[in-house]
Amino acid sequence: MDLPSAPSKVSRARDLNRAARLSVVSAFARAPGFLVPVLIAATFGAGRETDAYFIAYAAALLVGGTISQGVEVAIVPFAAREISMRGRGAIAFVDRGALETGGIALLLWGAAIVASFFLVRPDLRQAATTFGLSFAPLVLAWCASSAYSGTLIARDAIGVATGTSILRGVGGVIALVIAPRGLGLSAVALGLGAGEVVRVWWMRRALLRRLIDAGTGGPRSVGFARAAFAQVTAVAIGGTAPLGERVLATSLGTGGVSHLEYAARLLIVPQLVFDGALSPILLSRWSREIAVRGRGPKPQEVAKEVLEGMGVALAMGAVLALTAPFWVHLILRHGHFSDVDAAEVSDLLRLLSLGFVFSMGAVLLERYFMATARNRTLALLSVLRVLTRVGVAFALIAHLRLRAFACGFAGGELVYLLALAATLWKRPSDLSVSGPSRE
Repeated sequence: MDLPSAPSKVSRARDLNRAARLSVVSAFARAPGFLVPVLIAATFGAGRETDAYFIAYAAALLVGGTISQGVEVAIVPFAAREISMRGRGAIAFVDRGALETGGIALLLWGAAIVASFFLVRPDLRQAATTFGLSFAPLVLAWCASSAYSGTLIARDAIGVATGTSILRGVGGVIALVIAPRGLGLSAVALGLGAGEVVRVWWMRRALLRRLIDAGTGGPRSVGFARAAFAQVTAVAIGGTAPLGERVLATSLGTGGVSHLEYAARLLIVPQLVFDGALSPILLSRWSREIAVRGRGPKPQEVAKEVLEGMGVALAMGAVLALTAPFWVHLILRHGHFSDVDAAEVSDLLRLLSLGFVFSMGAVLLERYFMATARNRTLALLSVLRVLTRVGVAFALIAHLRLRAFACGFAGGELVYLLALAATLWKRPSDLSVSGPSRE
């Protein structure tokens, strides 16, 4: 394996060009998934069945999304080391990770189905349980696939890892179009699961093609389970902030939660550049460097990369702030979405663009902690992040109303970013990666 080197001006330009391409790939891959609820609305409308379906789907996102996000990034440094040490033999480590992750997900999903039976309204219980069973293949395959997608990122095959997620959405769309009417929305759940199963198979084949026959040899990686648990915990903690914000927003009267949700959804679009491109590029590079050299990049090198990424975020945030009314009117100003609604969402989106800069800086800096398997640090600091974000919103909501959430978002992300930076500079730069965890 070639030793990764410090990025030059040419390599930075190449990374930016690659990031643009990967952003397009990521957006294209997510398109069918965005189309599914639109087709559901057109086909089934809104009623008891769709209510039960979306309850089960929300639970699937909670269990499958939380576990898969955590495992996908946690496995990268361990997979990079296994590939360096064992070459093609690393597939055994990845297969074991996929099986164990899928098994844990299946147990949790069973518990979620049982819990939903007692938590949902009596008239929705039977349908919600049926949909819960139908979503089991999706949850199982989604969590198992995270081991392969994370290992592809470690192998620098980022486009394959992100692009293959299109198969999940395509499965749901095909099910909506051709499935027997008698299956109803269960067909969509099963179609999404079938698409994810195909994705697992596809990624495993793609990974095997990219592994060389033999590595350099060395001790087995240890500590992956601890790192994955800590990272899943960090993701779960972070996920409580949006829930807390929406509970607070109910105090603003009708429309408050919806306005906050619409603005947050629009903010996802510029995040594709970071979530689907810049952050996996850095995670892959730093993990491979650590696997080969046994130490991470120097703090000043990490800081330089993060500051350059924040420069990109600042430019995107400025454009978003200036053009927020245009995008809100283009995407949302239809039907019952009034001019008052558009003004509220536009104003909030402008303010959220400031927090976006800090948030994307934190996303990039997190990748260094993930590459060095310091996931417990991320989990602990995530508590500070959520408490600051929700606490600021709670303190200001009476005076600033919706704007309080933008202040909370910016404050929470800034505090989290500064805490990560302080922890980065306190630790030595020559982190030995024997396992690769030192926590």
